[in-house]
Amino acid sequence: MISKARTTLTNLSKICFTSLGTLIRDLQTEQDVSSETLCSGLCSESTLDRIKNNTLTPSVLLAGALLNRLGICEQSLIRYGDPEEQEILRLKYELLSYSDSTSQDYLKKLARLRELCEKSTIPYLKQTYLLFYLRTLPQSSQKQAQTFAALRLTLRDFDPEKIDEYRLTCNERILVRDLL
Repeated sequence: MISKARTTLTNLSKICFTSLGTLIRDLQTEQDVSSETLCSGLCSESTLDRIKNNTLTPSVLLAGALLNRLGICEQSLIRYGDPEEQEILRLKYELLSYSDSTSQDYLKKLARLRELCEKSTIPYLKQTYLLFYLRTLPQSSQKQAQTFAALRLTLRDFDPEKIDEYRLTCNERILVRDLL
């Protein structure tokens, strides 16, 4: 099965969405990542087990975050999921491409992302919005505290001294980079 994961990995854009759980399971096994580490702050271990057993189809956003922690970029999942999930992922990657977080276009896209994310109770989505909102703030101790708070939405006991012990999503990697 691990060899199937490697083959699928080479072309994630052609993956059958129903085999996503199998891919996650095989990558987790191959990389020897505990379920607790993989799903920390994203979902419960029982939800992860149902995903890996293909009895639950995860949202595109949850699947993307889990794949991130396994070293896979979720960008190729943009065309899957419902229109709202697609828009969130599209906005995320558009905002990542901006070097000027004060431009009107950036702020317009950020406002739309806020509309989409503030309806949700999912910590990962709130973190996605905060990641891009924090880029608009000047460097300060308050911004640093807000960045830590954003990280702790999904990594409740985050400790920068133990950075090598974490499996990070794309959002978490960017937030950590902004702290350092």
